[in-house]
Order: sequence, then C-alpha cells, then structure tokens
Amino acid sequence: MTRLEQSIEYYCNDEFEIIRYDKFDFTKLSNIHIDQARGKKKTRLNEVFIMLDTETSKTAPDEYMTKIECGREKKDYKQNHNYIVKWSIALNYCGINLWCIWGDTPSTCIEFCGDVNKHLRGNKTVIYVHNLSYDWQFLRKFCIGAWGEPSYQLNTKPHYPIMIQFENGIELRDSLILSQRSIEKWGSDLGVLHRKAVGKWDYDKVRNQSDDLSEDELLYITNDVVCGVECLNAMRRTLRKTHSGMPYTATGIVRGECRKIGEENRAHHKYVNLMGDFEWYEAATKCYHGGYTHANRFCVGWTEHEVKCYDFASSYPYVMLTEKYPRERFQKLSVDVTVNDLLKTDYACMVEIVASGVKLKDYFTPMPNLQISKCEYVLNPIVDNGRILEAELIDLYITEVDLRLIIEQYKFREVSIRQAWIASKDYLPRWFTDYIYTLFREKTLLKGVDAVQYAIAKAKVNSVYGMTVQKVCRDVITEDYLTGDYDVVENVNEDEYNKIVKRRSSFLPYYIGIYVTAYAMRNL
Repeated sequence: MTRLEQSIEYYCNDEFEIIRYDKFDFTKLSNIHIDQARGKKKTRLNEVFIMLDTETSKTAPDEYMTKIECGREKKDYKQNHNYIVKWSIALNYCGINLWCIWGDTPSTCIEFCGDVNKHLRGNKTVIYVHNLSYDWQFLRKFCIGAWGEPSYQLNTKPHYPIMIQFENGIELRDSLILSQRSIEKWGSDLGVLHRKAVGKWDYDKVRNQSDDLSEDELLYITNDVVCGVECLNAMRRTLRKTHSGMPYTATGIVRGECRKIGEENRAHHKYVNLMGDFEWYEAATKCYHGGYTHANRFCVGWTEHEVKCYDFASSYPYVMLTEKYPRERFQKLSVDVTVNDLLKTDYACMVEIVASGVKLKDYFTPMPNLQISKCEYVLNPIVDNGRILEAELIDLYITEVDLRLIIEQYKFREVSIRQAWIASKDYLPRWFTDYIYTLFREKTLLKGVDAVQYAIAKAKVNSVYGMTVQKVCRDVITEDYLTGDYDVVENVNEDEYNKIVKRRSSFLPYYIGIYVTAYAMRNL
C-alpha cells in the first residue's frame, strides 16, 4: 500500500466534524499527502482543498460616540461599517470531508490558518476564498500583521485580487473567478452532497462576535465552505488535474487544452506572422467595444407579470464558427479611403473615424450602438445610459462590422476616415473551430445526463472567448499595503509588446475577440 493510500485509509476512519477553532487537534494534519509541483522541485504543495469564508455584520444603529463641538458634548452616531462576526474553514482530502472549523474574530481566523500551514508537512498551502476581493478587505490587515506583506499578488483590476502569496507558504486564491458562479449555483450545477443553506442566515440582524450561533446559523456557515471544497474536488476529478495543476481561472481550464492542440498545428508561428506592429496594436485595443449590456432604453419603470425571453444559444462560439476573420497581418493604408469604399469591401478593416452632426435616424431606436466611453473625443453629446443619441462631433476606432451598423442607425453631416488598416478574411483555423465545436457538442449532449461534466463543459465553452481578448500588454496593478489603495501603471510600450508576441505561449491573435463581439452585436 502506497503512502497516499495509507493516508486516505487513515482519514476514512474519521467522521466529519464541525468544531470550534480552539478545540482543534492540529496533530491530525500530519498524514496529509504532499503534491510535488511539476517543474518546481522546491515546491511541496499540501494536497488538501481548504475553503475559507467570513460572515459580517453592521454596527448596531443605536451605537454612538461623544464629541465636543463649540464647548458642548454632542452625540454623533457611528457609521454603519461592516466587520467580521464569524468565520468558517473546511478541509477536504481526496474527496473526504475532514473538518469544518469555525470562530469569531478575524485575528483568530488568521492565527488558525497560520497554525494549519505550520502543521502540514508541505511548504505551500492553498486556501480558497469565494469572492476574495470582498473578504480581503476585512482580512488584509490581520494577514499582513501576522504573515508580513504579500510576496506576490495577481489582480484582474484594482481591488480584484485573484491570488495572493505570502512568504510563509500560504496562498489565497479566488474560487469565484474559477467557477464563474455563486456558491449556491456552483453546488447545484455540480450536484455535490452539501449545498448552500439558503435562508438560514438573517443578513438584517445586527450581530456581535461574542454572540452564540443558532443551529441554523451554524448550518449556514458550515455548508458554505463544505460545499466549496466539494465543488473544488469535483472539478479536479473531472479535469483530471493534480492539486498543483488546478487553474486559477475558468479561462485557464481551456487555455491549456487549446494551447496543446495549437502547438501541434504551429499556432505560435502563425500568431507571430499575424500580429501587426505596435501602432496597429494600440488601434486594435481601441476597436474592442465589448458586449452589449443594456436593454431597450424605453423599458423603464414597467411592471410585467408575464414575460417571454429569447436568447442566442452560445452567441460568441456561434460567430467563431460561422464568420470570417482577418487571415493575414493588417496593413495600414497610405491612400485616402472613404466610408463608401469600406462598406463595399470584403476586407477586414480597423479604422479611426471622425464624424460631425451625429444623430439617430430614428429617435425611437431602442438600442443605439455608439458608446460614449469608447470615443476618443466627443463634443456636446446627448447621452442615454452611456449611448449617444446626438453629438456635434465624435472620434472613435471601430471595425467595418461596427461601421455598417452605425451607418444603419445614424446620420451625419460629415464623416471621414482618419486612419485605416485592412486585411483579407477567412474562417478561423480548422483546429480551433473543431475544438470549439467539440466543446459545444459535449455541453449539449451532457445536459441532463451528468451534472458535473455538463457544468464543466458549459464553463469551458463560455471561456473560449475569454482567451481571445487577453491583452498582449497588461497593466501592472500593485496594492499599497498601508493604505489599501491600488496603483495602475500601463505596461504598454513597443519593446514589451514585441517581447510578449514572441513568447512561445502566445497563440491566439487579439483581434479575434474584437471581431467576435462586433459580429455578436450585429446579430443582436
């Protein structure tokens, strides 16, 4: 019997316990197996899923402080700041729920996590937090006070960390960006044993850290974290990953699979030949307009009792399979070109347009296309929820797909093309479209058959698009651990761009995502 099998047998004999932190026996952690991270000889990861969650409460409304104004005492009510009143941690080892530990104060939470890390045999312990960006605001000063400032932090944007590493070997990870859904939905989709105890926690109740937990409240904080570790283990099994191979994000799940197929089809070599120069890349990032998130602008203040909703089935994967995309490096045009020229061409075009006297042809157009946030410059606009109805002057970057839609919706006094890049079009590479179709087919066939496999397949289909809109040059986001503020430095320069383009891990041109959203918006 191997050491792993012996340790599994050891923990199979234990019953799942719900226990207060000060009664926990840390010697029980000594049999947890270690996962030697591939390619990192010094990293010995503790092979156990740990989920941490906190519950907060606002201060009581009748609490007040006394201050002196003009020589007189005055009662001033405290602001209703949230603070942690309970926390819970669950551990799952090889599919076995070991313990759920709970406590009251954030300091004891961080102390307990540190003790768990010390008693485990490895030198790295991953602790998942569902929506880390929220809990980090309450735990950060306690983590830094006990473990020192983080050695590394990865953020998607300011105040949204997805991974935080400390020198003592503890790594906090966000499970929300991995699952792309709430704990309640995640547990339901994966069909795990323990589900979120919805309705068992009264969020309007004012609590103190010394308050006793009712049976319902204990069930609530227990199920949140136990459901989380069960979902993580279900994902690991389905993805056939080791603990060290678990991706950070949902997009990371498909990126590894897709990159492997791409390597077999010389995807990186073709990627280097397709990516334009730095000037083109700067224009391309401005052409990306994202999805449409607004409804009919006239449907305000309505109450509807019977509603029928329609939606596209996998709108983004669909246009990836059915539409044509640039198939060669964009070339900048040195000759004058008109809007009519671009409307007649079958080429892919990225252009900077300047238009005056902009106005909707039909005022009652429910979903105007022009977004004020994407304009380089706008003069005297009339805006409805971020969409331009009229403007004296606009300057923005768009594709030919966007241009056709804008010409359909708006009229202009004058419009001209300031800059233009063109490339011939063709369908996306067959290896890539076959991969997308396979994912969609798996998702469709698994619906109602295997809940876990279906949930994973659906997440993979939805994540394919995310791979295509990863900026080549990403902003450097750093947190000031004294103030909690974030500093964002644009890491966009020609040297950095050329260096990243040449990386062997690069294989999907950025413009694919630009055209995916443009086509999907046109269809909508």
